[in-house]
Amino acid sequence: MMKALPPTLERIREKVVTRERLTFDEGLFLDSPQVPLNEVGLLANLVRERKNGNAAYYNINTHLNATNVCVYRCTFCAFAQTCAAPRAT
Repeated sequence: MMKALPPTLERIREKVVTRERLTFDEGLFLDSPQVPLNEVGLLANLVRERKNGNAAYYNINTHLNATNVCVYRCTFCAFAQTCAAPRAT
């Protein structure tokens, strides 16, 4: 049995271009400090454009800051009180 060659960025780039599946070791190699992050981004963008075209999607991340006065009465907030409720001192 022939031993697998260590991953290289050139070989990984060729596999991405030819739509071949990467191995676990190749994925770990892409996460190593020796691979520039912009190279990983370029490869990921190539795959993204194949799947979604030139459309990009994003998520707006809302950070909730719990207070002791809430006028929205969200069903998931366990800390809210109405404006009319007495405040603890």
